[in-house]
Amino acid sequence: MKRILLLLLSVTCIVNSIYGQNDEKLDAIIKLNDEIITCKVTSITEKEVIYSFQGETLSNSLSKNQIKEIHLSNGRIQKFSELIIIKGEEDWEKVQITNIESEISGLVKKGDVAGKANAATIFSSVDDMKLKAEMKMKKQAASMGAHIIFIKSTNSTQAAYGINTAKANISGVAFGYK
Repeated sequence: MKRILLLLLSVTCIVNSIYGQNDEKLDAIIKLNDEIITCKVTSITEKEVIYSFQGETLSNSLSKNQIKEIHLSNGRIQKFSELIIIKGEEDWEKVQITNIESEISGLVKKGDVAGKANAATIFSSVDDMKLKAEMKMKKQAASMGAHIIFIKSTNSTQAAYGINTAKANISGVAFGYK
């Protein structure tokens, strides 16, 4: 009887060592589109989160601007980005402008946008014209459902000697979540 019990215990130990469950606690990455990635977060850099799936050694990365929050295995929750909802042109003020390429990583290109503004008098500043051009771009992006614009080029001219008026031409690419 002792031999059978010992044999049964040995077999159980061997099976558990081969097929046993890994008690490693996992993290959960919640993306802005509410997709959940169950994994082990290995590092967080300035631009991205590095992680690996359970049982794998291969490292994966995900841009931080695609992540709403991470639920770490120790219970701590680290928040990253909030979803910016653009329903149409009326939400143009929510649209962000960037010239940092990593901020559009993983987003979907919606289309090209451009803004042009010319001052009516010599008393208008080039900064005012840039703001008007940006507003036009934001309205175009919002009508596409985009929440961020990546600036490709900016060209502006300040009024000089009472002859020219201030001008601004800005072009960019609008991006959204899907």
